Amino acid sequence: MDLDSKFSRKRESRTRAPTACQTCRLRKTRCDNARPICSYCAIQGVECIFPETSSHPTQTNFETSNHEILQRLGHITSLLEDIKQGGGARGSFFGVAVQNSSPLTDASPGHNNRGDTAAIEDRAGDHDPLTLYAANSAEYMLRWPIYNNVITDAEKNIRSFLLDSLENQSEPPIPPPRTLGVGSFLDDIQHLCRKYIRLVHRRNPIVDVEKLERYAREVTIQGLGWDGPSCQVLMACALACCTSIFIPLGEFPANLDRMPTPPQSGASIELAEAYFHAAKQRLGSLHTSPTDIQCFLLAGSYHRHLMRPLQAWFCFQQASCRLEVRLLTMRRGQWVADVNYNNLESRLYWSCIQAEHETQSELPLWSSGLKSLGYSAQFPTFPRTSTSTSTSPEDAMDEGRDASPQSEISGTEEEKGWRFYIGSICNRRTVNDMLIDLWRCGEQEWVNNIDSVVEKNAEAVNVVYSW
Repeated sequence: MDLDSKFSRKRESRTRAPTACQTCRLRKTRCDNARPICSYCAIQGVECIFPETSSHPTQTNFETSNHEILQRLGHITSLLEDIKQGGGARGSFFGVAVQNSSPLTDASPGHNNRGDTAAIEDRAGDHDPLTLYAANSAEYMLRWPIYNNVITDAEKNIRSFLLDSLENQSEPPIPPPRTLGVGSFLDDIQHLCRKYIRLVHRRNPIVDVEKLERYAREVTIQGLGWDGPSCQVLMACALACCTSIFIPLGEFPANLDRMPTPPQSGASIELAEAYFHAAKQRLGSLHTSPTDIQCFLLAGSYHRHLMRPLQAWFCFQQASCRLEVRLLTMRRGQWVADVNYNNLESRLYWSCIQAEHETQSELPLWSSGLKSLGYSAQFPTFPRTSTSTSTSPEDAMDEGRDASPQSEISGTEEEKGWRFYIGSICNRRTVNDMLIDLWRCGEQEWVNNIDSVVEKNAEAVNVVYSW
């Protein structure tokens, strides 16, 4: 047999099998391909449709998937062309992250929003502080194109130097905390609370001075309990142990022997840790009263004093979440702070917002959402009186007790503390405004409108100097 004729017969025998009708294909049964109707469709009395005779030929799965892939590729191409036509402003890290955010709008032409007393919550269209701080962080600077040949891809993907270092370092062994005795320890509580009021409270007036002094006297007489007042007293003592008087360089006395000596760091920190450990054992029994929320704020301040930003963040989140629960359980009519800004919840609200924003500048973590609650629309003003007169429902039962003596803070020192407290809130708001101006349109805005950026920076500097 000829070889060519053998191959030709094989090619002729490999013909494509006839396609079954649509009914048999759906049933996955063999079709006899009888025309114009197969035997099964004739028995069942249904319409017999073959692909080559159908007016609507069906696509195979392969053709369908190819068509879908081509459609998606066309959509991606159109998106890339839109970004390219936008001048590259949205090609940056920050521009892509906030491309759905609306730009800022001024209330009126020529109106300066920096000098008024609008609250942070009034600017609902602004970018989230976390996004603003991330765009201005050192981690984001590693992604600048100028460092492409210097920085590796792994280093460019670092979100936080602090969190990355915590993952790689081993936990040091923690020595057992020092236990507090009953002897001289109770006698030192009132002294340490007065030291806290004199050195710490002026910079962050989140507690009621009169109530703290009353709590300290009760602990001295009755001993420690497992409630919020005892926890607040222990937190104040811990902060007092790790705090010393700050003396600016320009105020050094001529005779250095007269300068007060700082406390011994080792012994003071050990004692502070003992007070804090005792207070931490009482955090689990706290709820949503102002005293309980103050305890978490004080715990966060203590961690910041000892350079523990992540632990401080956990405490600030607890304070913010508990304050949000407290505000939601109150009537909205009770949300308005009085003229003297003595409303305790309002003071706690601003302290939580301030603490979250300060920590977010170093840690890329989302806030608790307390700011979106829209509680306080009034920017804080200096109170006319030096002490708080607000009373929470939890402390109403204590009104019949004797009033505490006046604290050691004079009117002038109290005023300085309040001005520092309100000024720090205003400065943080100014920083957020400046970040919005720098990053809302991406890096390309700096090159195209240099004069506008310089002018807005000058306005921000004037606001800071005014405080």
